[in-house]
Amino acid sequence: MRIKYLEAALSQDIQFFDTEVRTSDVVYAINTDAVMVQDAISEKLGNFIHYMATFVSGFVVGFTAVWQLALVTLAVVPLIAIIGSWKYC
Repeated sequence: MRIKYLEAALSQDIQFFDTEVRTSDVVYAINTDAVMVQDAISEKLGNFIHYMATFVSGFVVGFTAVWQLALVTLAVVPLIAIIGSWKYC
């Protein structure tokens, strides 16, 4: 990703580097943005795994304890997901 970012920065016109930024600014921006993306991805992936494990284990416990109620809940989950995703459309 850093290489693609550097390639995109270096594909700018030479005037961009003469008037807008210094070389150290480009290197600093590449490094800062890469660390920010890495932190965001690692946090999001961890949260996703945690929430999916909680979801699945909740249904496992539900089906072993009261399978009729868990089955009704499982039927309603797609409706809840559609309504929840409608907010972002």
